[in-house]
Amino acid sequence: MSFLADDEFLLLMDIAHINETGVDVDFIDETGLKMLLDSGIKTTMPFQCMWNSIEKKEGVFDWSVLDKYIERTTKVGMKTILFSATHYPQWFPDDWYPKDGLGNIHKEALSPWNKEAQERNNSFSRMVIQRYSSDQCLVVSPQLLCGETMFLNVAGFYGPHAIKDFHEKTGLDVPHPGDPITDEWLKNSLLNMLLEQQRIFVENKFREIYTALHIAIGHFSFYGNGNKWIEDILQLWTNELKPNKIIHIYYTWVQWGQFWSKMNEWKTNFNEDIFGGAEYCEGLPTTTPIAINNGLRGQIVAPCYPGQHDHVEDWMCNNIRNSISLFKQTKGIL
Repeated sequence: MSFLADDEFLLLMDIAHINETGVDVDFIDETGLKMLLDSGIKTTMPFQCMWNSIEKKEGVFDWSVLDKYIERTTKVGMKTILFSATHYPQWFPDDWYPKDGLGNIHKEALSPWNKEAQERNNSFSRMVIQRYSSDQCLVVSPQLLCGETMFLNVAGFYGPHAIKDFHEKTGLDVPHPGDPITDEWLKNSLLNMLLEQQRIFVENKFREIYTALHIAIGHFSFYGNGNKWIEDILQLWTNELKPNKIIHIYYTWVQWGQFWSKMNEWKTNFNEDIFGGAEYCEGLPTTTPIAINNGLRGQIVAPCYPGQHDHVEDWMCNNIRNSISLFKQTKGIL
């Protein structure tokens, strides 16, 4: 049993923008949502759960923006895949974040070595799950940290908690970029963090993991980026969590033709469904056949986006219908 129906091949990206002040700027109104639903899109994916706007003061929560989002999608009959915990509160102490060799604090990600920070993160995830999980809303943790990456693009392991953990695990005093012992310690630190985070989300009746690890980023030269350990991460989740399915989302997928064979290898090895995107509606006639020919489960589409389109039009719906029809033909769905 999956949260997504067998005939769902397009997921709707961002019907609104939730900014740091907690303002929900609608891109698509109720009429537009109904048009998209009638075209065959049944599920939306808001990419932001702005923790810094929900808990501006410690222990004081304002859920109004997410409440409105879920209310809107539910009212028109759409489901929601809700991402958890992006953009951390400003009152978090600096030692909850990684620190690089120059003393810079990186607030894109929480430190894997600070137990208090990780416990607070996991506690917030449980709150989001308790508040929003239903047959119409699946709360997931796609590990979207540092923009479209999972971890820092620099060596961010010079904070006191990191140094202490490194010494306890290796017996050495200070980690060094490029050192094999440091690399192994960093990998294990990241894997343990992600495993504990995903334990919380996989305990749903669908037993599905949604993730956004990027194979292309894994080939870049960024030192600390966790995507270079993508296979280790998928293997760990498969062994320890035994999900029914890993739903793997690759953004701007169509640009990464040189990595498609590896994506398909992991799809087979780890029982993944792959969704590719993000795509404007005008690109669907070109990208959908490519997606189908390369074995994707479906695509992510953004009919409206700042600077692109500000309302849903009939031609968008026609392209969506045609795209879904092509996927259905391939799957033998009438």
